[in-house]
This record gives sequence, C-alpha cells and structure tokens, in this order.
Amino acid sequence: MERLIEWWNRLRYDRPVALMVLLGLTATAGIVVSFLWLPDVPILRAIGIAGLQQRCNAAINGVVWSTRAAFHQRGSEEHTQIFGNVEGIDKTGKLIATVAKGSVWAHYDLTLANIQVTDLYGVAKIVGGLRSENARFDIYRQGQAVVWIRNAPLNLRLIEAGVAKPDPNPPTNIFDQAFATYYWGVAKGRDVE
Repeated sequence: MERLIEWWNRLRYDRPVALMVLLGLTATAGIVVSFLWLPDVPILRAIGIAGLQQRCNAAINGVVWSTRAAFHQRGSEEHTQIFGNVEGIDKTGKLIATVAKGSVWAHYDLTLANIQVTDLYGVAKIVGGLRSENARFDIYRQGQAVVWIRNAPLNLRLIEAGVAKPDPNPPTNIFDQAFATYYWGVAKGRDVE
C-alpha cells in the first residue's frame, strides 16, 4: 500500500500532466462503459440512445474482427457464389441448402465457415426460422460457406445468439473480413435488416 501511495505522490507532484491524462482516460472509459451498459428501454430508443449504443458496440466488434482478419492472413479470395434457400441442419452440424439448377432443385451439404457449433438445437431453431428467406452462399474450399441472409451473415447471427463460437484457428480470414465489413457498416449507420 505504501508503494501505491508513493507512486501516486510521485505522479501527482513530479508529473501532473501525466496524472491529468491518466484521470481523463479513466473517466472517459468509465463514461463509455456506463453508457454502453444503459438498459434497452423505450425512452432511450425514442431519444436515439439505443441506436447510438448499437453503433458503438458495432464499432468495437468491427475493431475485434478487423484485428482477427489482420492476424489470420491465410485468406483465399477464390470462391463461388450461389443463391438459394437454407433448409435446415443435419445431426453433424452441416447446413442443408437448396439451389435451383435449371428446372430442378439441388441439395447441398455445407459447412458453416470458421465457426464451431456449440448448440445444435439452437442452430436448428435459428435456421428453421429462416427457411423461406433468400440466401447467398459464398462457398470456399472444402464446402465451407458464409451464408448471407438480408445482407447479414448467418454465421455471425449464430455466434451472436450463443449457439456457435468463432473458430480459434480459421483456415481463411474471409469470414473475419466479412464480419468486420458487416460491423463497420452497422457502426456507420447502414441498415442491415
């Protein structure tokens, strides 16, 4: 305790500018954290606080996913794009998709790119609620897909819902780049729904 008091006094008398900067940063961090922890109530939504909170959270997530994309430089831009619908998920966690090929519907079994499913029932519930939605499938090597529904990646929705977690060692950084792009768009005020 004496060392802490000595450090404080030394900072206070020998470096008052550094102390003011430290106190300012601490106060700013406290205000930002308090602001982000405000509850989502109708009055805050009406005056725009809830939207500002969502944009701040999106900016923080944008930084996280951009950093992840920078560290995982093993990206391959080669992919195919197909359009169709999600049908469900099988017992192994593979996404079942249908895509129109001429006059017939083809079924695809796709692995959701760079995520690890932690709650198969929860994933099935979310995917089941999206069966009638149009989807774009960005398919990368080995059948790994980033699924876009209403301009938002389904892979991200599963992580946000707590039924999946990001792969700690992803084979590509495409997924991280997609999430970063999505979150920066939300932070800039782009409507994604």
